[in-house]
Parts: sequence; C-alpha cells; structure tokens
Amino acid sequence: MPPCPASATAHTLRKVAEKQVGAINARDAHAPPPPYYDDALNWQVADDDPVARRQAILEELVSFYRAYPESFTWVKNLFEVGTWATLVE
Repeated sequence: MPPCPASATAHTLRKVAEKQVGAINARDAHAPPPPYYDDALNWQVADDDPVARRQAILEELVSFYRAYPESFTWVKNLFEVGTWATLVE
C-alpha cells in the first residue's frame, strides 16, 4: 500500500473522518469516496474478524445499514498519528 501523500495532515484526516461519519449517518456506503485502498483491512471492535478488501468492506456497510437503520454515530474523540486516524464514538 502506498503511503499517504505529505499533504495528508491532521487537518485533512479530521475532514476525512468527519465526512465518513456524515456518510455513516446518512447510511450511504458510497458517499463520499471511502478512504479505503483496494486491499484495505477494516476491523471493528464489535466484530470477531477483520474484513478484507474494499468491496467486502462496502458490502458489510450496506448490510449494517439495512440491519440497523436507526443507528447513529457521533465522535467523542479523534486520535491522529502520522497518516493514521481513528475515532471513538
């Protein structure tokens, strides 16, 4: 996986995370373009196993939105380290 460009500052990571939370709350797995590489690995704390590959991650998001249509995410904390960010809801 190529590294994030030097322009991927904490400010940019925060904006990406905020857009992703907005897409989650809109239950739209395809808006804005998810920040996943084709070979991404996504692990949610509530899940036993990570989901591999961008398409599988998008399919899991769609399934989640169907199963929990009233779900809502809000950000309590956003942690940023270099080119990585994680949020606590």
